[in-house]
Amino acid sequence: MKARGLCLVKIRQTLWIVLTLEKNRKESDCVMPRLSKSPHLELTTLQEVLLREVHRKYEAIILEKEFGGGFSGTRVFLILPMKANGASDARVVTKIGPADALRDEHNNYKDHVATALPFSVAQVQDYYEENGQAALNYVFAGGETLGKTVDLEEYYRFHTAQEVIETLTGLLDKALGARWYGAAGPLSRPFREEYGRHLPSEAKLQDITQTIFPSLAFIEGDQIQIPDISETYPNPLQLYPRILDKTLEGRSSLVHGDFHWRNVLVDENGKGWLIDFAKVEMRHNLFDFIKLETYLRLMVLPKESSAFSLNEYAEFERALHETALGRKTNVPTNGSLAKAYDVIRTIRQIAQLSMRDPRNFKTEYLPALFLYSLAMMKYFPSNGTVPTQLVFITACVAGMYILND
Repeated sequence: MKARGLCLVKIRQTLWIVLTLEKNRKESDCVMPRLSKSPHLELTTLQEVLLREVHRKYEAIILEKEFGGGFSGTRVFLILPMKANGASDARVVTKIGPADALRDEHNNYKDHVATALPFSVAQVQDYYEENGQAALNYVFAGGETLGKTVDLEEYYRFHTAQEVIETLTGLLDKALGARWYGAAGPLSRPFREEYGRHLPSEAKLQDITQTIFPSLAFIEGDQIQIPDISETYPNPLQLYPRILDKTLEGRSSLVHGDFHWRNVLVDENGKGWLIDFAKVEMRHNLFDFIKLETYLRLMVLPKESSAFSLNEYAEFERALHETALGRKTNVPTNGSLAKAYDVIRTIRQIAQLSMRDPRNFKTEYLPALFLYSLAMMKYFPSNGTVPTQLVFITACVAGMYILND
């Protein structure tokens, strides 16, 4: 009996120790890190909670900068985490936004990215959600190089064409080319199935076109004359239904799906890191290239539009197509357009490495670019007039080559 009593005492002591440790752990968990930021970075109470929760293991976090405005209600920050002993850890990029989108991003990363692209993308860790909003952290290999990290949009503005090209080549070709775009199977289906999903209604396209070009002239047949542009073009609003029914002969692979200029972060060494995996899926393997060059027209060139005329822009588009088709052409002399010409030419050269037949630029790449450019007109209410004018002209010039070349 005496031994039995001693045994019960030991059990009670062990249970007390376990409960005490659990209580202390919970109390410790309730202490969230201090958050420091500059006054101009405004956060809601919920956003502060998300940021502190997703960095719970640290004593403090310092919000050093916010990257360019995100899409779909997301915000992206560069954060310096601080340990209890006062030492800093490697910088982290934290994204906050709607829980549905960030949950998809977290799951897509685990399913499609984590094992396939470990050294070319930011690693997703430390997910937390509350009240319909969520936060996740991107951790970078060699994170000490993130001190002056910028998104690719900002990097483009303050670096040479060659520097931008080196970053894109490292990411699109060396990192992603063989693992994603080159690891592709055959694709044969109407363009409608791949690119029709992005297009708004015909009526909406017509309304937007008349708004951005109120003096647009309709010439005999299906030709149009855009104000301040010398050449006439096939009306893309009459042409696109025919292109939707053409067959896309290409290849299918995993693609990022949202490869624009704010979803690539560039570190101090010029290395590009891909973030935001919510739209990773199997589809036309050239989609990322087409989106990237289209968003250069939507996000980057409009900020420099005062430096060139619409007629110069149309000639820039022609020069791009002539080059892609292997012909001699006049390179743009305008500085802004010459830089964009070099960058887009490189994007297309890398894309052709993953094509089923690189000679099929006119029948595969160009129709996809035409359709996606028209589709991006639907964002006129948020993008404004100039970006929408540029992608419409892109579609006009592409349509001319598709029909007449």
